[in-house]
Amino acid sequence: MFNSLNMIISRVCGFFFKNLCYLSSKINASSSAQFRGVPLLELHSGAKLSLGDNVLINSSNYGYHINMHSRTKIVLHTGANLTIGENSRLHGVSFHSRSEIIVGSRVLMAAGTIVIDNNGHSSVAENRLSEVDKARPIYIGDDVWLAANVVVTPGSYIGNNVIVSANSVVKGHLESNFIYAGNPAVAVKKLR
Repeated sequence: MFNSLNMIISRVCGFFFKNLCYLSSKINASSSAQFRGVPLLELHSGAKLSLGDNVLINSSNYGYHINMHSRTKIVLHTGANLTIGENSRLHGVSFHSRSEIIVGSRVLMAAGTIVIDNNGHSSVAENRLSEVDKARPIYIGDDVWLAANVVVTPGSYIGNNVIVSANSVVKGHLESNFIYAGNPAVAVKKLR
């Protein structure tokens, strides 16, 4: 009984949230986009969030196979853009952009994944609390799977058909058709 009630609440909240999205000029969501639970959205002036067909933004632990420690969180600063391609599924993911993040089609992102196109603070000690470093766009190709707790750093490029194993840190360019692991993530196996 409790499990069924939890699922119903998650779906109903997602339904109402999706319909509220249509009222925002900052969000372009396909009619087939789905929300489970309610994500945390912080969209500043001129920011744009675009969701392709059949995108799932999951912020509910119910029905998800690993523990999701927080809801999906999307922070887009002034003029930033986040585009998520069709048939992608995101579970408890955190996006933080001051520039642009492009996510391809059929992308899977597991709980705890962080995609951030800036470091949030200056590397100069005396400016660290008052200045932000320069943002660098991130591109994630089609058919990518980012396993639990992956961190994608500023300026990273992930090619098509890539798997990044749990707890890895993506920095730089990951070529298509490989499995990557580690900190920083390195190719460990070629995919067909």
